[in-house]
Amino acid sequence: MLKPWVTYSTSACLVLCLLLCEPRQVWAALPERELPIATITLTVGKEVQDELIVRLKEFAEASAFATRVVHYGNDKQHYLIDFWRGDVHITVINPFRDIREFSVFIYRTGQTAVPAAHLDALVSNIHGVINKVRGATIDGIKKTNE
Repeated sequence: MLKPWVTYSTSACLVLCLLLCEPRQVWAALPERELPIATITLTVGKEVQDELIVRLKEFAEASAFATRVVHYGNDKQHYLIDFWRGDVHITVINPFRDIREFSVFIYRTGQTAVPAAHLDALVSNIHGVINKVRGATIDGIKKTNE
């Protein structure tokens, strides 16, 4: 019977040879960090956070976004909400100690720039959704130049 180390080293050499001999396509990561193309900061009272989430989900469905809403943390008071489609990805999150503070980050999907008019309309639509939530206050909107 062969010793275990002989079997393991032979197997490792065989796998290494297969990996080195097989042609592979390499996909490199983008060299720069992905930054949001727009950011909205807002304050939402705890009593109306559920309403905000319902309205954001309605917006996402009407705008052809796929949606994911999850609680994270043990307190069930912090949210991570993702909307994505072919052109943009939106993340809504309240990671701060004060659970009323939310941030909305809009990212482009892929390498294609989002036209300024399209981004303006998207930010305006999200602004309108937030304004419909009683007691929600937009603290700031920042758009970056791509």
